[in-house]
Amino acid sequence: MTLGASHQTLRDEVTAELRRRILTGELAQGERLVEDRLAAALGVSRNPVRESIRVLAAEGFIQVVPRIGATVARLSAEEGEELFDVRMAVEGLAARLAARKRGLALAAGLDSASGLDCASGLGSASSLDSASGSGPTSTPSSRSGSRSGSRSRSGPTSGSRPGADPGPDTSTRLRQVLDQAKEAVESGRLEEVADLNTAFHLAVGEAAGNSYLALMMKPMLQRAQWIFSQTAAVRAPHSWQEHLSLFEAIEAGDEDEAQARAVAHVAAARRSFLASTRAPKPAND
Repeated sequence: MTLGASHQTLRDEVTAELRRRILTGELAQGERLVEDRLAAALGVSRNPVRESIRVLAAEGFIQVVPRIGATVARLSAEEGEELFDVRMAVEGLAARLAARKRGLALAAGLDSASGLDCASGLGSASSLDSASGSGPTSTPSSRSGSRSGSRSRSGPTSGSRPGADPGPDTSTRLRQVLDQAKEAVESGRLEEVADLNTAFHLAVGEAAGNSYLALMMKPMLQRAQWIFSQTAAVRAPHSWQEHLSLFEAIEAGDEDEAQARAVAHVAAARRSFLASTRAPKPAND
C-alpha cells in the first residue's frame, strides 16, 4: 500500500493507517513494530513512520521502550473496565444534553415533523427486538413505562443554558449513520460497523453541544473502538439496536431515558468485552 495521494500530510496518513491496522487487529497487541518493515509496507520513508509511532504512543496505542523499540500496546481487562467507567459517565451526559437540546426545540415548536418517521428504513427499536428475539439487555424503557417516548418529567430546568435542537444536520447525520450501520451489520462488514459505531457516538457528542465534552469524546471513543473491534462479531447486531433505541429517546427530548439508555448500552458493551477476555483460548495441538 502506497500513501501520499491525499491532501493530508504524509504523517497524518501513516498515522491513520497504522491506527486502523491496530484497531482491526492486523497489527496484534504486543506485536513488535519495525520502522523499516512498516515503511516498506506503506511505501514511505522511515521518517513519517517514526513520527506516527510517537503520535500513536501518545494516544496509548503503542508502547515505546528504550533499547527495545515499539510494540502495539496491550489492553488489559482492568484498563477496559476503567474505560467503561468513564464511558458510562461521559456518554450518559452526552445523551442527556443532546435530549435536552432536542426537548427545547420541541417545546419551541421548531421541528414538529421530526422523529424516526423521517428516517428511511430504520423502523423502531421495539420492532427490531421482537424480530430478532435478542434485543438490548435490561432496556431502560421497560422500567420507565409511561415515560417512554415522552420528554422527561423534569425537563430543562430554569438554570439550563438555552440551546438549539441537535439541528437538522446532526439529527440527519445520526439517521444516516444508523441506516449505514444497519446495512453493514446485515452484510457482515464488521470493520465498517466499528467505524460507524464510533461515528454514531461522536454525532451524539456533537448533538450535546458542549465543547469540553467534545474534547474528551474523540480519544475516548478511539480506545472504545479498539475494544469494539474485538467483540464486533457478537456485539454488532445488538449495538445497532441499542443505538436506535438511544436515538429514539434523544429525538423525543427525554433526558432521563436518553441517559439511561446510553448507560445501559455501555454496560452491555462492558459485559461483552469481559466475556471475551475470559473466553478459553484455542488449544495449540
